[in-house]
Amino acid sequence: MGCGASVEIAGPTPANAVDVVADKSGKDPSHSRFDIIARGGFMPDKLRPYLSEQEYESVFPELNKIIEDRTKSAECCPPKPGLIARWVCLFLTICAILDCLIAEDYKKLDPCEAVVKKWERGHPELAVQFIKGTPNLGKNAHPHTIRVYIRGGAGGPGGIGAGLEMA
Repeated sequence: MGCGASVEIAGPTPANAVDVVADKSGKDPSHSRFDIIARGGFMPDKLRPYLSEQEYESVFPELNKIIEDRTKSAECCPPKPGLIARWVCLFLTICAILDCLIAEDYKKLDPCEAVVKKWERGHPELAVQFIKGTPNLGKNAHPHTIRVYIRGGAGGPGGIGAGLEMA
């Protein structure tokens, strides 16, 4: 199974959805945060009929805190300046353990899904999904993305259900 099983690629935005993409880069896209886009004035126009600017802005401080805490916890072993400590960490981290640690670290972003679900409360026409940014995976790397599905949107048959499998 491994780390790759928990990575979801955002892919193209469906017609009945709006993507709010992290705009402040980190050391790789999986550490990206929401900066300018987090301000109510930059809320995508398609969301304006469904969310107030306050509702929109309210989730970003909590999201960014989770992402920042995850980024800090992923920094290399202490002492940071010590080359020996880095080599010891590398040596001790065999492939199976490394895979488990990465997957565990990536799971620290799971609470982001519950945070963005706040937009659904009182707005039955919306379904919201947090798509985790990926580590450097070449052309498949992407920053954190909030995908908002709009019921009855122009997404074709099925509206909200088209292209979204809710677990």
